[in-house]
Amino acid sequence: MVDRKHMEDAAAACMRVLRRLPPTQVEKGLAGLGRLVEDQQLLDQCHQKADKPLTLAQCQETNSPFLQCEFNREGDSFRSPWSNRYQPPLEEATRLPDHLRQLEMQANERFEEYRRLYFEGGVGSVYLWPTTGSDFAGCFLIKRGTKVLRPVQRRRYEDRHLGKFPPNRSFLRLSQQADKLQADLYLVFDVRTRE
Repeated sequence: MVDRKHMEDAAAACMRVLRRLPPTQVEKGLAGLGRLVEDQQLLDQCHQKADKPLTLAQCQETNSPFLQCEFNREGDSFRSPWSNRYQPPLEEATRLPDHLRQLEMQANERFEEYRRLYFEGGVGSVYLWPTTGSDFAGCFLIKRGTKVLRPVQRRRYEDRHLGKFPPNRSFLRLSQQADKLQADLYLVFDVRTRE
């Protein structure tokens, strides 16, 4: 049995390696760690903490696009915020409490309008999950990619907001009620160099 201190040291070492990689190489880095590290709990911890690029998926039930990230991932499946179903399907998937699922649906509807008005494209997703007591946490994600002129071939914009909220169920006041809020912005440019 691995002691807690050893596990924390191993996780910190893995994260130091991943933080030194360019954002576009994090998935490859995690795959490499998967071949080196045998402890599945440590690998899961690395997957949860690593800032991987958001990936786009299509809900099989509603045909709506959604973003895949560590917050809607369970094993190798991802939950659609539109249908609340995992893709690929899971037999024993974690389900949100009804009140939180209702709030998540409202959040996605309103966030979709916000994304449409202010970002003029891209895809947005909101995911909520219960935390301690009656509090809950959530993430608000936007990904937008565009083609631009030389020397930049492509650029990608990713915006992630994470928060922990008290049990008040009113979505309109979520941003004002966050106990903790973290925002991350990723800009990735693919630059063509002259040879």
